[in-house]
Amino acid sequence: MDTHDRDALIQHILMSEAETQARLHNGINPHEIRQSLGPFTSKDAGGPERVKDAIDAYLRSAVRTDLPEFMRAFWGASQPASVIGSLLADIRNTTMHSFAVSPAATIIEREMIRGIADRIGINANGIFTTGGSNSNEIGLLCARENLIPGSHRTGIQGHRLCVLTSDEAHYSVDSATNRMGIGMDSIIRVPTKYGVMQPSDLIKAIQHVKEEGMEPLAIVSTAGSTVR
Repeated sequence: MDTHDRDALIQHILMSEAETQARLHNGINPHEIRQSLGPFTSKDAGGPERVKDAIDAYLRSAVRTDLPEFMRAFWGASQPASVIGSLLADIRNTTMHSFAVSPAATIIEREMIRGIADRIGINANGIFTTGGSNSNEIGLLCARENLIPGSHRTGIQGHRLCVLTSDEAHYSVDSATNRMGIGMDSIIRVPTKYGVMQPSDLIKAIQHVKEEGMEPLAIVSTAGSTVR
């Protein structure tokens, strides 16, 4: 596939996307979807026409996130600006691991974070993350470094750390404590009432873990829940 084929397929996607069914989902079963998308492997390259057929099959079976009936958590319809941003990032296909490799994107990230911090009235720095799970783990890593300076090098030997969170917290807290070597059994789950962590129970939990010789690493609050 050359750049001419690429541009033609991008144009085809844009034209076809506007013409797809107006229903939230067309009800095609998994077997039919697989048949329409395939073949997935072939001895011969299919060329742009086969790619176009797969694009059409994908659009026919994809859920219409832009319709008002779509009310799933986490995401919604793409916006024109986000489509342009994704296309731009994919064309250069750089990585954010260093300024030398992706100077413009690094500056954009820093300026966006600065702008967000200014809007909420704080002086802060940070990075964009892949999502809530990644953010929770980074937050706990920062809390660990704040509690035990240098722990990113020396580890947490001699410390019995615990994390206090609600009984409706996201499972990413469990995953983070596992990967950090703190252990999922170190999570103290504070009861909630109508989804709200009870301050009195939180205070009691903090007092209890301290009496048991544990060090509270962080309190993880939940604003809404995807696991309730």
